[in-house]
Formats: sequence, C-alpha cells, structure tokens
Amino acid sequence: MKIFLLLLLCAFQLPLVVQARPEYANRHGINRCTACHFSPAGGGLRNTNGKLYGSHGFKISKYASQDFVSAEMRFVHYNPKGDGLDSEGRGLALMAGIIGGSVAITPEEDSEATEIRAVFSHDVYNNTPWATYIRFRRYEDTQTGWLPQYIVAGRFHAPFGIMTDEHRTYVKLQTVSDYNKKLESGAMFSAQPYDSFHYDIAIVNGEANNATFANKGNAELWGGLANLRWISKYSWLPLTFGMSYKYYDQAKNQHKPWAASAYSLISLERLSGGWMRADLMFEYAQAKYLNDVAATSAGFPNATGTYYANILDSTSSGFFGQLNYYLSEKLVLQLKHDQLLYNRDYSADAYQKFGIGLKHYFAANSFFMYRWEKAEIGQPDEEKNPFHRAEDAVWAYLQVGI
Repeated sequence: MKIFLLLLLCAFQLPLVVQARPEYANRHGINRCTACHFSPAGGGLRNTNGKLYGSHGFKISKYASQDFVSAEMRFVHYNPKGDGLDSEGRGLALMAGIIGGSVAITPEEDSEATEIRAVFSHDVYNNTPWATYIRFRRYEDTQTGWLPQYIVAGRFHAPFGIMTDEHRTYVKLQTVSDYNKKLESGAMFSAQPYDSFHYDIAIVNGEANNATFANKGNAELWGGLANLRWISKYSWLPLTFGMSYKYYDQAKNQHKPWAASAYSLISLERLSGGWMRADLMFEYAQAKYLNDVAATSAGFPNATGTYYANILDSTSSGFFGQLNYYLSEKLVLQLKHDQLLYNRDYSADAYQKFGIGLKHYFAANSFFMYRWEKAEIGQPDEEKNPFHRAEDAVWAYLQVGI
C-alpha cells in the first residue's frame, strides 16, 4: 500500500508559486517565450498577449491591456507544523511588490524587424532589484535562424531548467537558480533555428546573486550558461524536452562550480485529444561545489554540524515533479514531489516533500492557492536537528497583478 501511495504521489505533482508557465507553452505547442514574455528565455514581465492569456476568461482592465507598465503583489500565510526556525516565522506576510516596465527605444515605424527595447523591474517591498536589461531583436518572431535573434544585455533571470519563479523547490535551491532572487549580470543570446527548437547562451560575471555588483570575492568569477529546448509539433507526441548547463570559472586555486539539468513537460490534454485536462512536469539536476550556497539558502543542513562539512565537495542530485489537473479553466488541482540529495551516493539521506492543493483564478492575472506539504528527512543527524527548516506546513498564497 505504501509503495502504491508513493507511486501515486510521484505521478501527480504540485506546482508551487509560478509566474512563468512553461506548461502552458507545452499545452499549446508554443516554443517561443516571447509569445507571452519580453525575455526570450521566458519568465519575468509579460507583454499584452501574456496578460490576455493570464486573464483565464475574465475581462482584462485597460491598465493591463498595454506593454508599458506591469505590477504585482504577492501575499502568503505560512503555518508550519514543527518546532524549527520556520515556526517562529508563521503568520501572514507580504512577500513582494513588483513593478516593471518596457519601452521600445526604436520608433515603431522602423521596428518591423529590428527593435531595441528597455525592460526593467523592481521589488519595491523588499527593495530588491529584479531583471533590468536592454533587449535587441534582430529579426521577427515569424522567422527562424541559427544566428541570435535576441541579444539581452544587463541583469536577467538566467535560463536554467524549468523556468518558473518558484523559489522553494529543492532543485532550484540545489542549483542556485532561485528565480525570485538569483539574477545574472552579462549578455544572453537566444534564437529559434526551427519552430520546434530553441537555444539560449549566456556569458555572465559573478555567481547568481541579489546585489547590484558581484558578491564579495566573485568579481574575477566568469561563467557560462546554455539552455536547449525542443518541443514536439505532433499531436501524438505532446512533449517538451530541455537541457541546461552552467559553469563558473572561479579565481585561481578555487573550485569551479557547475550544475546540469534535464527536464520534460507532457500535455496529457493534447495526448488524450482533450478529455484529460492535465499536464506533467519533471526535472532532474546534478551540481557540484554549490552545496555551501544551497545549504545556506535552504536553512538546512545545520551549518555547524558534521554532515554539512562532509557534503561541501559532494555532487548533489535533485528531482522535481508536478501535475496540474484542470477541474476547470479557473480551478486547478495540484500535486507535487520534491527530492534533494546533497550527496548523490547516499540515497537514504534524501530530503523529500510531498504536497497537495488547489489553485483558483478569481480575476484576470490573479489567483489564490492553498496547499499542504509533508516533509521527510532521511539523514539521521539532520532529522534530529531542531533547526533543519524542512517541516510539514500549510500554505495560503494570494497573487494579484496587472
């Protein structure tokens, strides 16, 4: 019976808080992120098409029917079931208040093919800089080619793994690709050689960080990122498959961190001809020399313990899976499985989370979500650590945007 329940939980997965929705792109067979977003890698500020799609059948206001300004507020009520550090942070909180804008620098009459656009966003509540960059478009989205179609220069969310702004999945923590905070500074090149194939390549300075400049000691650190994504155009194979890799060249005599990800999305709605309105998402990742950053961000394991010291140079592995089952276009059943091994050679030490919840869209680009999570820790010493921050919890989340 336990094996059956485990398989059921692994097969039906819950997405947490996401703004970029790659499952929607797979659902409709769209491989161009600029169909809904300004960033060619996906995520971040949405254009008018993205806002219209996010309306979920509700009327959209005149303030949202434009590309120039966007705004978003995020609230959360957190109720952990344990005695760890997170128990002290229970209650209602405003997570973020994000404002952003997009302005075409080139005149509209001269921008049929080429365009220069400024894109900026900022979390005014936390006074945290978000993506701010100049985007160069060299040819129209209706065209394909191997040479870069988009060139992005500035601070941007790097394309790694499934592009969502979920910041609590173990895979995001493990690979230091937290969409909410981890931005890169540099240049990114994106293109669509075929309608079914997309690539992003980035050259960055400093590890992903939340400051205006590179973190202390990282000014000499340069890195590269690559993301490849293929989406099937066949109705009998409603599949998206992608791979990501990033590598940082540290200063002399320092470790060189790297991370790799393979991910897939499956539209059960397209596969079943419309009678099963659901989609699946899976991601598997490995990383090395990032455990110190990942453990600090997650709050576990205990930074003063022996286990923490033993995993600093280990190769980690993580898994994330989720399913959305659309009870209607406005109500979604969500289930999830999340797993992290700081040392991939010791599977019994895994951190795991299982979750179930509902997401309800009550207005255009606005939703309420409620979910329950069950956490498990396999590492014996960490299971006894009262400050591991991997607790059972109930969440209520509200997001309103224009």
